[in-house]
Amino acid sequence: MLLITIKSIESGVINMRKKSYIIHIVSSLTLLLLILITTGTAHANHYTPFIKGKKKLGFKPSKKFIEQIYWSIKQRYPTPVGDKTIFSGAKGELKSLLKAYGINPSGIDSMPADGSILTKFRKKYGKKVNRDLSYYACARGMVKGLDDTECDLILPSESKDPRRDEIPQGYGGLGILIEKRNGKIVLIHPFVGGPGKKAGLKPGDVFLSINNKSTRGIDLDTARRRLIGKIGNNVKVVILRGNKKFAKIIKREKVKIVPVHAGIDKNNIGYIKVVYFSMDVPTLVYGALNTFKKKGVKKWILDLKDNSGGAINAVINFGGLFIARKKPVMYIKYRKNNRKITSNFEKNYMPPSVIVVNNYTTGSAEVISGTLREVKGSRIFGLPTQGHTSVAEYIKLNGGATLKLTVGFMLTAKGKSLRKRGLNPDVKIPGANNPANDAKTFKRVMQKIR
Repeated sequence: MLLITIKSIESGVINMRKKSYIIHIVSSLTLLLLILITTGTAHANHYTPFIKGKKKLGFKPSKKFIEQIYWSIKQRYPTPVGDKTIFSGAKGELKSLLKAYGINPSGIDSMPADGSILTKFRKKYGKKVNRDLSYYACARGMVKGLDDTECDLILPSESKDPRRDEIPQGYGGLGILIEKRNGKIVLIHPFVGGPGKKAGLKPGDVFLSINNKSTRGIDLDTARRRLIGKIGNNVKVVILRGNKKFAKIIKREKVKIVPVHAGIDKNNIGYIKVVYFSMDVPTLVYGALNTFKKKGVKKWILDLKDNSGGAINAVINFGGLFIARKKPVMYIKYRKNNRKITSNFEKNYMPPSVIVVNNYTTGSAEVISGTLREVKGSRIFGLPTQGHTSVAEYIKLNGGATLKLTVGFMLTAKGKSLRKRGLNPDVKIPGANNPANDAKTFKRVMQKIR
């Protein structure tokens, strides 16, 4: 990219009227800080490690545990959910459990998909199937019955903090953002100043192994655990870049994440990339916009490729930079009402001329893009977004497990739902999904907006 980097983004005091939105915006991919993480999808042998004793539940499921999940879904999910939907999911998951035990699951077919399913299952298979696994499978199936990729049942052993946005005290990493794409662990963004960037890692690099262990078949959580470690210790990675394979030994550091990158190109067109929406994003963008104003920038590009949203307050305050005070930035559709969330800023700035998105732009990043197109006329370039615009809460359950449950759906400023539809770009840019093509994508956007 031909960018004149804004080395010192002005830090200004933004007059914000504080509101409390204690909710998390999530996407199908991940929430991130040092390394993006996601929970692996279910498969038929999910229960095999438990049966063989290689993995433990970490708690003893109870009747109260099942009831908590049932009533959370019935009372909190944004749209009404019938018992048949909930218990059909439970029935299907109990079948998977039987398969993992090597038991023919046909005996469960005649059981009703209702609240009696677990009792009947235990009566028939209680001597063959572990009691705790039966409860767990039933509960997991109830959540899966929602057919909502944003909902999940998280075991105590999987994460004490379901958001997983911090690494342990005294530990460091490579300062990179990774995702799992097409079954591979791919580097999306090496943060400036981080050890990964200094070692020459580039967007699009594929991790073949980490510390001599293959990445084949592993999920992002496992990849993260392998990459982080004590500050000063080395991590060995084998990388595939195009057709070239090579190894790197990189020393872990305590990494400062910079979520915003800004600059001005030789044609005086501005550029702001938001990697994810942390709470300092509005202030950083505010500083960049003031620099644009001083430099006489008339057009600028907002890059939200691979952005999976983030803190709701950050997204609201970011949108408020461009939208008139008391006007809606978005709506959130809850079970009983639509909540209007408005801008609180007295002064507004020039909105982006173009917003660049791709298939991995999700959550609140999609919604704010849709709002800026509707209200301010920003054009969308790139590829269709995912349509995963849920608001989730993490509910602590009896015994220590956690239910991640969708409790709302985000809507644009004009009340449009992007759920399961996403945003279609005004101008399609093939290759926008490949982080290795960032320079080409940027060049194509620049050619079209001059």
